[in-house]
Amino acid sequence: MIRTWILTSLLLLLLCPVGFGANDNTETKRREMVRKELAQGSSAIIRTDFRSKEYTQTDRDFAKRIIGQIAPLISELYQIQKGALKYRADIFQRGTQDDIQLYQRNQGPWCQATLTQDSPFCNAHPNFPKPKSDAYPPDIKQDAAMCEMFHAQPNGDALMDPFVVVRREKKGFVPVPLNQVYAARMKSVAQHLRKAAKIYPENEERALRAYLLAAAQAFEDNDWEKADEAWSAMNETNSRWYLRVGPDETYFDPCQEKAGFALTFAKVSSGSAKLKKVLFDHRQKLETQMASLIGTHYKPRTIGMKTPEFVEMIYNAGDSRHALGAVVGQTLPNWGEIAQKGRRNWNATNFYTDPTSVENRKKRAKLFFVPRLLKILEDSQEASLRATVIHEVTHNIGPDSSFEVNDQTAKERFGRLSSVLEELKAQTGASWYLPYLKEQGVFSEKDILGLYLSNIFWCFNQISYSGLFSSSGTPRAYGQLAAIQVAMLMEDGALKKVNTPEGWRFDVVEAKLPKSFERIMKRVGQIKVTPGTAQQALKAAKDFIGYYVGLAPGKPGKGCDQKLIDEIAERYRSIPKESFEYETRF
Repeated sequence: MIRTWILTSLLLLLLCPVGFGANDNTETKRREMVRKELAQGSSAIIRTDFRSKEYTQTDRDFAKRIIGQIAPLISELYQIQKGALKYRADIFQRGTQDDIQLYQRNQGPWCQATLTQDSPFCNAHPNFPKPKSDAYPPDIKQDAAMCEMFHAQPNGDALMDPFVVVRREKKGFVPVPLNQVYAARMKSVAQHLRKAAKIYPENEERALRAYLLAAAQAFEDNDWEKADEAWSAMNETNSRWYLRVGPDETYFDPCQEKAGFALTFAKVSSGSAKLKKVLFDHRQKLETQMASLIGTHYKPRTIGMKTPEFVEMIYNAGDSRHALGAVVGQTLPNWGEIAQKGRRNWNATNFYTDPTSVENRKKRAKLFFVPRLLKILEDSQEASLRATVIHEVTHNIGPDSSFEVNDQTAKERFGRLSSVLEELKAQTGASWYLPYLKEQGVFSEKDILGLYLSNIFWCFNQISYSGLFSSSGTPRAYGQLAAIQVAMLMEDGALKKVNTPEGWRFDVVEAKLPKSFERIMKRVGQIKVTPGTAQQALKAAKDFIGYYVGLAPGKPGKGCDQKLIDEIAERYRSIPKESFEYETRF
C-alpha cells in the first residue's frame, strides 16, 4: 500500500502540468476526478428574502454588513487556517469552471466527498498540493504522530491551546496567538463588528450590540472568554438574531485541537416550545436518571443548561459551512468558564426542508427500511430536529467534556477518543430519553417509533459521509458512534436485516429498542467515569471502541461488520449528498 502511494506520487511529480489546461493523461484524470467529486453533491438552497415585510430597513442594513463584509473575511481566515487561500487566485484565474466550483464548495482545492477524497488525482489545482494546516509548522508531517509529539512537549498545553498556532523558533516550538498571526484580517473583522453594533438604535438589540463589541475586542486581543460572556447573555428573549462570530469547532484540524474561524447567522424561531420547556424543567431529573444508570462512580450534579434555541439559518461561513451536509445543532462555547456554567445550544429548523432534501430522504429510506416503516419515517419529518434538540441537551447531562476524574479532564484521560465518547453519549441520549419523554406527554407511541427510526437513519448518513477515520487516521466521532450504535442494536436484536424482493432491508423490533439504547448509554457513561489512572481509562475506551470500530484505518474490530458498513455507505451514497447554498435577497 505504501509502495503504491509512493509510485503514484512520483507519477504525479513527473507528469502533472505546471499550469492549467495541459492536455495530457494526468490532467485528463484530474478533471475526471473533480467532476466525480462534484457529482456526489446535489444543490440545496437556503433562501432568505429580506425584502419581505417582516424585515425593516435596519434589519437589511445589519444583514448586509454581516453577510457582505464580515462573512467573506471569516471565510478567508478559515481558508488560511486550512492552508487553502494561497491557491484560490490561481484557481479562479486559470482553472476550469469545475475547479472553481470545487474550491468554492470545499473552501479549498481538496476533495472531501467519500468516493474521491483519497484519490491522488482529485484536486482543483494541477500541481496537486497536499492539505497542510497553517496551525502547525509547514515542515512537519501532519499526522497522529505530530499531534502526540506536540502534546509531549514541556509546553504542550500551551502549544495545543485552541486559540494559538504552533511556530518553530531556535529555542523550539512556541505558541503564537491568533490575533498576532492573522492581525490584519482580524482587525478588519473587528472594525466591521463595531460598525454593525451601531446600526440599530440604542434602545434596540442591546444584547446583540454588547456581543458585537465584545467579539470585536476578542478579534484584537484573543480574549474569547469575555466575548463568550456577552454572547451567553444574548438569547431569544432579548434578540431577534442568533449570531456567532469567532473560532469555535475543531473540524478542520488534524489534531482536533485548534479552533476554526466560523460565522453563523440566523433568525430566532419559536420552534417546539413544549419540548424545550420539558427538557429545561426536567433537566435535573434527566441528570438523576443518568447518574442512576452509570452507578457508583458518578453522582448527580447541578445542571446549569439553558433552553435550546430554535433558529432559521440565514448564512454560514468558514468552519460552519460544510461542503456536503450541514450542522443542524450545536452547543457552544467549547472552552472557558461559560462552557462550565451553562452553554447555549441551537437547532436549525430549516435545514433539509427544501424540495431537494425531502426527495432525497424518501429515496434513501426506500433503500434501507422495510415497507411498513417507510410511512412512519415519512410522517416524522420533524423527528430529526427533535432528536437534535435532545442530543444537544444531553451534552449538558452526565459526565460531559468538562467532567474530571482525579483532576483530569476527559481530553487528558481519553485523548482523541474523548470526542467519540461524548458524541456517543449525546446521540444515545436522543433515543434513551424517549420513554421518559413519552411519560411526560411530550411524545406519543407513534412519535417515539418515528424518532427511533430517524436516529437509526441518521447513523447510516454518518457511516456513509463522516466515515470512521480521517485521512490522517484521526477518529471521526460521528461516524464511529454511528457504527457502534448499529452494531450494538443488531447484537441485541433491536435492529435486524431481512430479505425482501429488492434485497436486504432493515427492520426493527420496537420492544427491544429501549433496553438496547440503555445498554449503550450505560456502557459509554461508565467508561467516561472509569476510576483509576488515565492509562486505565484510555484502555477502557480503546477496548470498547476498538471492538466495535477499530483503532486504525483498515483494521476493524472483532465486533465490526466491515462488509455491512461498506454496503450501507454504498447504498446511501447512491443518492447525491445535499450541498447547501445560501441565497439572500435585499
